[in-house]
Amino acid sequence: MLFNSIEFLFLFLPVTLIGYFLLCQLQKAVWPLIWLLLASLVFYGWWNPAYVILLLISIVFNFGFGKLLLHPGSPAGTKKHLLIIGVVFNLGLLGYFKYANFFIDTAGLIAGSEFSSLRIVLPLAISFFTFQQVAFLVDAYQAKVKQIDFLRYCVFVSFFPQLIAGPIVHHTEIFPRLIDSARFRFNSSDFSQGLSQFGIGLFKKVIIADSLAIFANPIFAESASSVGFSSLDYTVGVIAFGLQIYFDFSAYSDIAIGLGKMFSINLPVNFESPYKSTSIIDFWRRWHITLSRFLKDYLYIPLGGNRRGTFRRYCNLLITMVLGGLWHGAHWHFVFWGFLHGAFLSINHVWRHITRNNADQTWNIFSTVIGGRILTLVAIMLSWIFFRANSTADGMSILMAIVGMDSLNFSPAYLFSISASNLPFIFGGLISDIRILVFIYLAALFMWVLLLPNCQQIFSGQGRIRWQPNLAWASGIALLLLFSVAGLDQAAEFIYFQF
Repeated sequence: MLFNSIEFLFLFLPVTLIGYFLLCQLQKAVWPLIWLLLASLVFYGWWNPAYVILLLISIVFNFGFGKLLLHPGSPAGTKKHLLIIGVVFNLGLLGYFKYANFFIDTAGLIAGSEFSSLRIVLPLAISFFTFQQVAFLVDAYQAKVKQIDFLRYCVFVSFFPQLIAGPIVHHTEIFPRLIDSARFRFNSSDFSQGLSQFGIGLFKKVIIADSLAIFANPIFAESASSVGFSSLDYTVGVIAFGLQIYFDFSAYSDIAIGLGKMFSINLPVNFESPYKSTSIIDFWRRWHITLSRFLKDYLYIPLGGNRRGTFRRYCNLLITMVLGGLWHGAHWHFVFWGFLHGAFLSINHVWRHITRNNADQTWNIFSTVIGGRILTLVAIMLSWIFFRANSTADGMSILMAIVGMDSLNFSPAYLFSISASNLPFIFGGLISDIRILVFIYLAALFMWVLLLPNCQQIFSGQGRIRWQPNLAWASGIALLLLFSVAGLDQAAEFIYFQF
């Protein structure tokens, strides 16, 4: 089920909220928790009910192994073997459903023959609930988990706002809330703030992100190479996709946090103005924050981190980011995208090492605030080509077309592909020249991204714009929701749903 669908907005969410708060009146935490679990399973099973069984098998297995790892009488050697079995089980499930055909195709490529692919449908959210439970097992092995019961563990894994595309929640971020029975009540402040953030996120998705797909999709289509697009077409398309994935993931993060807040559950921040980053290191502290945390804590550091010399440090960075790219998708262009970011991070660390003793304030301002921000944004935008392209070869063709700069005009084919689509209705025909529309729209969104505070700043009172539970904010959020519902001609999946 999609957050931006009619059935979610007008059926699932109202029924879930009403049922939850009615059960909270019983003053027994078990009933609201059972209701949340059942609602989350319905939410997950809406797409394919059969995979609810897979989710439950994963939950039961990991809970059982977690209990064994927490047992005080188990020898250290036994616990280590249990952890290995648990991790292998989780990665085995993920490997079969997500990577089996990738390995088969790769083997066929190496062997010079074509092997038959398996008929496997990738279960929704398997990457997310797998990583979340692997982290739990490792923490249980390291005795970082204090207490656990089956019902709360089920809700911890399956809670619907974060189930499909994150954030990857650490047990310490949600268990205390699920254990504290006093919190199971209606909180008007939490609900109004959550609804407001949900409304902003829905607007970003339906009105902004989905409209940007109109400008990005034509150049990434499989037939794009034979259409005759110009360098300007490709450049605009890549920029549009860079903004599309920004607003799409920002929207999902806001919606997830907003939904959690309605239930007085604080989900971790997963997105914090990443295009304001002054370096690639800074970018990965702001983009998919919980994934970066997982990769650092459960992959990079166990590989040795920066403790085994400079060369090993950069090797570990590359390995971590390549595997992070593969996590995003079972295709070589995702691997290459991860490799690019691993290389960018390594270069960034080398540059920091070279310039760390530079006392020239003017140079430091230029190299970080100005030059660093521009260079980082360019590197990110170019790397998105390989994230979105259908293959590494297609991505390289698009990159070469941009670098070649054969034309600074839109091609008739690109203008036709845009004009044949439903342009954002918010313009209402005010701008008749589609070329002007493209530039004004993209420039306005860049101004939004680079100058306006993010939702975390707005709702924490730290930004220039501060949320208040008053009539003005209520009217503004209602207007955003109205625009969003009016734009729901056809619900489009969030980009991260496919991972």
